Amino acid sequence: MCGITGHLEWHGMAQATILEQQTEAIRHRGPDSAGFFCVNQVALGMRRLAIIDLAHGEQPMFSRDADLALVFNGEIYNFQALRLQLQQLGQTFATHSDTEVIVRGIEQWGIFGCVERLNGMFALAIWQQQAQRLTLVRDRLGIKPLYWYADGQRLVFGSEIKAILAHPAVPRQINLHGLANYLSFGHSLAPQTMLQGIYKVEPAHILTWDVASQTLHQQRYWQLQPSITPIAPAAAAAEVYSRLREAVRLQLISDVPLGAFLSGGLDSSIIVGLMSRLGAAPINTFSVGFAHEQGFNELPDAALVAQHFGTKHHELLLDANDLVGALQTLVYHYDEPFGDAAGLPVYLVSRFAREHVKVVLTGEGSDEQWAGYRRYQAELLARMLQYVPGHAMLGPLIRQLPRNRRLKQAIRSLEQRDPARRYAAWLTIADLQQRQRLLQPQLSAALGDYAPEQIYDQVYPRSGEALTNMGLADLQTWLPDTYLEKVDKASMAASLEARVPFLDHTLVEWTMNLPNSLKLRGRQTKWLLRQAFGEMLPQRTLRKPKHGFAVPTDPWFRGALSNWTAEILFDQRTLARGLFNAQEVRRIYQAHRDGKEVADTLLWLLLNLELWQRIYLDREQRL
Repeated sequence: MCGITGHLEWHGMAQATILEQQTEAIRHRGPDSAGFFCVNQVALGMRRLAIIDLAHGEQPMFSRDADLALVFNGEIYNFQALRLQLQQLGQTFATHSDTEVIVRGIEQWGIFGCVERLNGMFALAIWQQQAQRLTLVRDRLGIKPLYWYADGQRLVFGSEIKAILAHPAVPRQINLHGLANYLSFGHSLAPQTMLQGIYKVEPAHILTWDVASQTLHQQRYWQLQPSITPIAPAAAAAEVYSRLREAVRLQLISDVPLGAFLSGGLDSSIIVGLMSRLGAAPINTFSVGFAHEQGFNELPDAALVAQHFGTKHHELLLDANDLVGALQTLVYHYDEPFGDAAGLPVYLVSRFAREHVKVVLTGEGSDEQWAGYRRYQAELLARMLQYVPGHAMLGPLIRQLPRNRRLKQAIRSLEQRDPARRYAAWLTIADLQQRQRLLQPQLSAALGDYAPEQIYDQVYPRSGEALTNMGLADLQTWLPDTYLEKVDKASMAASLEARVPFLDHTLVEWTMNLPNSLKLRGRQTKWLLRQAFGEMLPQRTLRKPKHGFAVPTDPWFRGALSNWTAEILFDQRTLARGLFNAQEVRRIYQAHRDGKEVADTLLWLLLNLELWQRIYLDREQRL
């Protein structure tokens, strides 16, 4: 695990001092060591968090003829099996690292042939001297981030945007489409970011730049194409148990101490249970809760699971003061304004866990495959309600009710006839009308007919079963752009590696081919997981309804954070930016404070955006 960065000059020479600045910007991703390669027009750098082969895994790593140089962020979980295959083909190894397996794999099979054999989370940068090509690769599901910027003079890349901005030639300008995306969904939509000209490498993509022609070639090397396959429930339960157990076994490979995040929910409890059965001992588990807030504290549920499996359990209790103290640091580490307030407790529990371990396993990635979100059930209900006479009369009535955010969102979704746009509506924070009220008229005019919701026209299938379609859409958007980015940036800010066994790509491929009746039965989500792992878990855990990692921003913005939020949002510097209608922002703030509306998510967006501008556009030193 590490952070990678670098630059490629089209006409001039790469600069070692700039490479050092880029690499220093992501020191937190790899505090153990640094590596540099700067020759002629290319510069590659990395910061290492040593996890496997602690003594010999340094990067950059080179091919035997020194034509190829590689920097790599992530973990390859099947590297031992690949190493054996390569040895049988005549390859020899000088280290026991997964990095060398990638290099030898490229020598043997080429870049595409090597990448399609990798099972893991990874971001790669590969320089080929003779061919004069730089290639960037991102893992299939977007677990590891990778960004790039290019103009007529150079290409700049990095695991985080801050590594790209460390190059003095890269401008800092808001991308207006990125702003609309953020207000709509609370995050950027790949490949766009909040900054003009800086892009994400999309999951499962290989990007190659040819120096001679300065052209970019993009290639997708993997794509989910579900084909629902009937299978008996008992056989499916045995199979998912075997597959997830193997994914956990592979992800326990480490030369340093590891543990697990434990919420007490089904997914993290399954991971901890499998770790226990595989003999990982002692298992350090880490949980976080909120003081003085009923309904936002799952610590008792986590403690029950920890006791059941005999883990060495650690609890962290937070309050609103912890948010104020850590928010600027969090905004800095996310590189872009980020709308999921759960990033805060993930960062703080990561920092807490790093005092004990270097690696944690988490339960991310299950909900998208197993119909775990409430909106999946709501969407199925919405499809039926559209045929009920008089349903259109509900909208105007419900919109007049105070608060009731979820009900209002359901009505907004129900009004959409197109299934892709209806699903987008379930995820939307500020719809077109709200964005137009918020943004200054000239910005709305500049956006024209740009609609962030149109991404779902591309990722939401037009045929097939609804549950499968929603899962596919989330696996391509919501998961990589929100949840995986949240976990990666928050954990790496604390120099902690987070692994996600549910996102073993072979498991995902199998799961997405399952009949939906094995995922959702009545109101019970993740039905097959409960059948497969029921004998392993406490009964209370199995019966526990899905909670989600909720943060008490609603009461906080009406209480402990109210005055501080007003100081930020109505400060002269904020108002002078000319992005928003100040009267509308004040109306939202006051309506939430008075309990007339539930606008904490929107207030969180606005607060994060302003703090981000102060750090990244004004270059204000964070606390």
